[in-house]
Amino acid sequence: MNTQRTISQSLTELGMDVAQLIVSSGLDQRVVEAIVAGRYTTSPQQRERIASALGVSADEIQWGRAVDCAKQSLGKGNEMY
Repeated sequence: MNTQRTISQSLTELGMDVAQLIVSSGLDQRVVEAIVAGRYTTSPQQRERIASALGVSADEIQWGRAVDCAKQSLGKGNEMY
């Protein structure tokens, strides 16, 4: 069973906003905004800092960029069913 949550879901559950995540994680504002939007491939260190700021392990977060890349790798005729 997949218990991963997106960063947005975690923020909502915690009653946090992106500004609080930026401060808590100590990461650059543009980087955090891109991570939350799923437009940025995070390093292991960035994942740990975001997860720590959210009070969870990095394994509990569904990292958006990885999902996007998996979808992009599916070409015509290679769709997943």
